[in-house]
Amino acid sequence: MRRILISGWGVSPSSMQSLASAGDTCVRWNDSIDFDGPVVLVGWSLGGVVATELSCHPEVKGLITLCTPGHFQAQVNMRLFARLKRNLAKDPQSALGGFFDWLLPDADRKWMEPIELDAGLDRLFDSDCASQWATLGKPHLNIVADTDPLFQTDSAGSLTIIKADHQLPYRKVDAVRLLLDEFTHAL
Repeated sequence: MRRILISGWGVSPSSMQSLASAGDTCVRWNDSIDFDGPVVLVGWSLGGVVATELSCHPEVKGLITLCTPGHFQAQVNMRLFARLKRNLAKDPQSALGGFFDWLLPDADRKWMEPIELDAGLDRLFDSDCASQWATLGKPHLNIVADTDPLFQTDSAGSLTIIKADHQLPYRKVDAVRLLLDEFTHAL
């Protein structure tokens, strides 16, 4: 089954390419998605919020979230969030660079995409994935990193915990790909 991999806030879709298999598509969180057959949605961080929102589509047969908050406002340090919003208003490129320095220090800088950053933060702020997961009625795999500084461990749904940080999709490629493949093949 084909997968659509959705990248996180300020990060290009190429960041998800190492997790993709033949026939999969990598998109940014704000791209429109064409559901032309059965798919599994895979979202990282904000991409997981978007994937969760789209999971009610009838062509979506399963959902995989990576480092996606179940209860954003309860899990994220709101002082850091407010500071990021202020810095973003002053200098978007610098704010995104600071975000990468802090949360994604090993990420390839060519992955930085300052596209619709305010809209992405607003979408995160308004999200409550846990309530959507609870009523999803479709298979869902929620993969979290044990030392992700952005999110505390969430009690929403079942978790698969991997020793990593928010850079999970490209730090633990083999482990994550194995989980993605197992989940997809079980559908």
